[in-house]
Amino acid sequence: MERRRGPIHVSQALSELIVRRGWSRSAGDRQLQEVWEEAAGAKLSQRTRVLGMRDGVLRVGVAHAALLSELESFHKRDILKRIRAVRPDFRIRDLKFLLRGEMTAR
Repeated sequence: MERRRGPIHVSQALSELIVRRGWSRSAGDRQLQEVWEEAAGAKLSQRTRVLGMRDGVLRVGVAHAALLSELESFHKRDILKRIRAVRPDFRIRDLKFLLRGEMTAR
């Protein structure tokens, strides 16, 4: 941590603390996971996990290749519509499914 000279604004100090502690990221990840679970439904969300979002693309880890193919081919468009309806402020423009074989059902 670098030393500063002189006073800083409370808002700046709080912002730096939140970033350093990772609080904003974990809260954001939790919100993304909740929205995913609501949009994808219980059956699909049990075998998937939100990995994060980058440049408007929600990245979702998938337990196995067959499920990845099913999501990409049959569910992607509908899930994306539901996410946008529930949380338009997230500005998710696409979904990307990534194979994560180490995942286990929750």
